[in-house]
Amino acid sequence: MSKNVLFVENKNSSKLVVYFSSAGAKSFEGYSLLSKYQSNKLFIRDDLKTWYNGIIPKVSTSADSMLEYLQPIIEKFSKNDIIFLGSSMGAYAAILFGIKLEIGKVIAFSPQIGGRRGRKSMDTPTETGTAL
Repeated sequence: MSKNVLFVENKNSSKLVVYFSSAGAKSFEGYSLLSKYQSNKLFIRDDLKTWYNGIIPKVSTSADSMLEYLQPIIEKFSKNDIIFLGSSMGAYAAILFGIKLEIGKVIAFSPQIGGRRGRKSMDTPTETGTAL
């Protein structure tokens, strides 16, 4: 693991919640919020603010490598038992990766899906062929 990823396992649960932190998060957003829920939890931060499309040290180097990172984790669960969530930059990631991985549920608070902040090019759901 890295300082940007935290997996909290619950062997008694068949559910997985993946929380993508917003820009500038100093810790794992959603940790306190989700602590009372008896599910498996994966918290991911992008402290370089690449909108989860760039380097996240020891995790990924691009959106495609983030998909490769997530794939073996989510394969352990039914897609209907997985929730991707986040706010702002993290909501963008929840939507993007939720669509690409065909996740059962996505919760996105105030997603930033335009403006190309923090990078030269940023995929948006419409660029992946999906209209919101």
